[in-house]
Amino acid sequence: MDSAKYSHSELVAKISVILAGHAGYSKAEIEIIEQAALFHDVGKAGILKDILNAPRALTADEFEIVKKHTGIGSDMIMEAAQALYTAAIVAKHHHEWINDGSKGYIGLEGEEIHPYSRIISVSDVYDALISKRVYKAAFDEKTVCEYMQSQSGKQFDSDIVRLLLLHIDEISAIYIKEGRE
Repeated sequence: MDSAKYSHSELVAKISVILAGHAGYSKAEIEIIEQAALFHDVGKAGILKDILNAPRALTADEFEIVKKHTGIGSDMIMEAAQALYTAAIVAKHHHEWINDGSKGYIGLEGEEIHPYSRIISVSDVYDALISKRVYKAAFDEKTVCEYMQSQSGKQFDSDIVRLLLLHIDEISAIYIKEGRE
């Protein structure tokens, strides 16, 4: 979205906040309205700029294309909402232990843990161990892989650990590419 359209969305959001406040909406509802207003024209990203920025009146066919921005925007936001919903589940589940709910943060185990969380849990711990932190030195790849293997079927889904170890060269290449050998 170009700066003029973003500025428009910001202004729409500010006006909407004022109107919602005077209409008696709660603070939480006003925040939702403000966020929604910022995205009201996001679908214009799917419309050709030549049409959106035409320095003349639009043809009937062009106007039909512009009218599609509402559906495009809705679809984009619904896809983002699904991703955010899944991200919320993953955020909640990613510290659960596959075979012992008492060791996780919220007490889930096995099939109760979302499958995506099982993947992200392995990725999260791998990166935490292989990377230097202010409170610890980075562990070498062999040590990290041994740890991951030792926790397979305990802390981690064994299928995901197997995939990590099977594709460790590909994963290591990410760190090499970023200069984090």
